[in-house]
Amino acid sequence: LSEKALNSLRGKASSAGDMMGMAAAPATGGNAAGLPKPVGASQGDMGPVDALPGLGGGAGFADAVDPGVKALVTEYMPFQYDYVADLSSRYTKAGVEAFMKETPIFWHVPRSGGRMIIDLMSRCYSIKYSVVVDDNLDDARTTLQDQNHEGVLVSSFVHETMYLLDSDHYARMFTFLRHPIERAASVYENHHKSHDQISKMSFEEYAKSKYAENNWMVRYLSGKTSGEVTNDHLSVAKEVLRRKFVIGLLDKREESAKRIGQFFAPKWDPNGEGMGEGCLSMVINDAEPKSTIKEGNQAWNLLVWQNKLDMKLYEYAQQLFAQQGEDLFIKKA
Repeated sequence: LSEKALNSLRGKASSAGDMMGMAAAPATGGNAAGLPKPVGASQGDMGPVDALPGLGGGAGFADAVDPGVKALVTEYMPFQYDYVADLSSRYTKAGVEAFMKETPIFWHVPRSGGRMIIDLMSRCYSIKYSVVVDDNLDDARTTLQDQNHEGVLVSSFVHETMYLLDSDHYARMFTFLRHPIERAASVYENHHKSHDQISKMSFEEYAKSKYAENNWMVRYLSGKTSGEVTNDHLSVAKEVLRRKFVIGLLDKREESAKRIGQFFAPKWDPNGEGMGEGCLSMVINDAEPKSTIKEGNQAWNLLVWQNKLDMKLYEYAQQLFAQQGEDLFIKKA
């Protein structure tokens, strides 16, 4: 896939994440391909403001299968969600057979090491991938319809991608996550180089502006891309991560890259040749650089306030990462 197409995905995901205010208009209509289009809006110069109640009622690590959470998932997620395989099925006999017919989907969270994972697939395993964007759906459909199921879909839009699935085209999802405030700082640093308005702002001005990040991950996992997000949306996001995603973490990039390679080895490395330590090292060294923004300053604290639900989701993802290490991956002695 061309760098132009990848940049198109980055731009769409980034611009959609820029405008996530509380006072957004309802989502209406779709795009030419029939997919619902994410909608965001702003609320003046002070940026998006969410009424955030206490988080104690959200789905925790142990009670994520609570019937109330299941009901929320049913309410918020499209029915195509059922065409994404549960992690628990990967190592059953029937699950392994089905796994070989499923298309991997990489949920690309902007500024979270996505380039590294794409390089891992393309350079270390020679895997072809297609980016799901409005003007690239034909490539995505071709990847899904491949009889050998050898390609990977790359998308920042979970719900929109699910609309491509059906009973003949199942998927298996994985992602790479980053500390939400480090990610928000990286978004600012990236836009500061080229964005007409953000390029004139200090980090603190950005944190107060309509462009600031506002619970991007919870919004895109729950489908609530505009308006207020609540603990219900956090609960849905947690349950989707728990059931559907192999999780990688940017601050544990080497272990994460190895896990993803191991999980998809039957498809990516059927002969057991491995990717080679040299290729892995090369990919890791090219990963997203650490932000230069310092933790604890005023701008950082403002973004923490704007992203309380994403912070909770990330903490949960760290728990899931540890649990997956015990349940899904065998460490070599």
